[in-house]
Amino acid sequence: MIKVKYLIKKYILNFYLILIKKNFLNILIGLFIFNFFGTNCSFLKAEDDFSSKQYNLSVDYLDKKNDTEYILGPGDILQINISRQLSDLNKTQMINGDGEIILPKLKSIYVAGLTLRELNKLLDIKLRDYFKYPELEIYIVGYRNVNFSIIGEIERPGLYSLRGSQQENVLASKKNFEEDFIEGSRSSGLINDFSKQFKNAYFPTVLDGIREAGGITSRSDLSNIEIIRKNSISKGGGLIKTSLNLLAMLDTGNASENIRLLDGDIIKIKKSDDIFPEQLAKAVRSNINPRFIKVFVIGRVVDPGPITVSRSSSLNDAILLAGGAKVIKGPIKFVRYRSDGTIESRKFTYNRKSKRGSYKNPLLKTGDIISVNRNIVNVATELLEEVTKPFIGVYAAKEVFEKF
Repeated sequence: MIKVKYLIKKYILNFYLILIKKNFLNILIGLFIFNFFGTNCSFLKAEDDFSSKQYNLSVDYLDKKNDTEYILGPGDILQINISRQLSDLNKTQMINGDGEIILPKLKSIYVAGLTLRELNKLLDIKLRDYFKYPELEIYIVGYRNVNFSIIGEIERPGLYSLRGSQQENVLASKKNFEEDFIEGSRSSGLINDFSKQFKNAYFPTVLDGIREAGGITSRSDLSNIEIIRKNSISKGGGLIKTSLNLLAMLDTGNASENIRLLDGDIIKIKKSDDIFPEQLAKAVRSNINPRFIKVFVIGRVVDPGPITVSRSSSLNDAILLAGGAKVIKGPIKFVRYRSDGTIESRKFTYNRKSKRGSYKNPLLKTGDIISVNRNIVNVATELLEEVTKPFIGVYAAKEVFEKF
């Protein structure tokens, strides 16, 4: 019996050896393919993982709340539904200047400083004194203006205001559209008007705030923008802050960090030690900075006066657009009004080959003044004209009288 088992094992082993010899080349090719794709095609695995995540999407996503950061204040318009059965109790209320709304039974209530979720929770508790099973639903149907301040390396730092959204106009247009549709009116003009207003709906973002303040400068550090905002009461109150990197957006268009701007936000843009002329060009192409600005070129140029130049233009570009400097000229005087109210003044010799963004060829800002001054020859010529002008006049008058 033992001998039979031994012979069976021997035949099986010989059979595998024959298979290996005949398929040795195929085995090598298989190992090569496995190693190549295993080490060089990791993106295949990434795609598989991505697909699996999509299929594992939880329905909890539908309950995600986006109003946890928005803090209510005067000017916000709320739709407050207390009961679906008692529609007379439902009201649309604007938070007044004192931060209050007025509701049936509850009278005047102070709601400023609360998020929508906090208000819903507190009112639900309060209404249980009057309703056994309140079905409270609160929506924001109109957003107040967003008042924010922007400081640091920006064209025009200060306090600004942007419209909170255009959602209320969209809702009104949608209602009119639905009513007319039910009545059988399907005019293309009405549909186009609704579509146009719907496309205009937006919430202001950090970039909208930067654009409102005139855009960035050549020294703005877009990789480290600080946002300071109010924290909700349930999260401890006070202020919270975060840092954003908007530099990559200029290169790739990825606007994931271009977050929504909220009322009371403070935007801080730090100043870089380096000058980035190419950053201005990208900002213009991305519609962050205005495409054109106005500067003044005066003195010894062909066509002096105010001129409109590209936002990324330099001093030499402006002189060229003003017709160029005249042959006989003196030094350049460059004057700029800083955002803090002080004046920056430079005086240097004109050089057409100066590096863009350098001391003698600065990148321009709105309101810059470039004066191509006179030299000693111009001064002497003007002095000679002033001195000889009276005598020329006397001589000319003498000639006239002698002829008569």
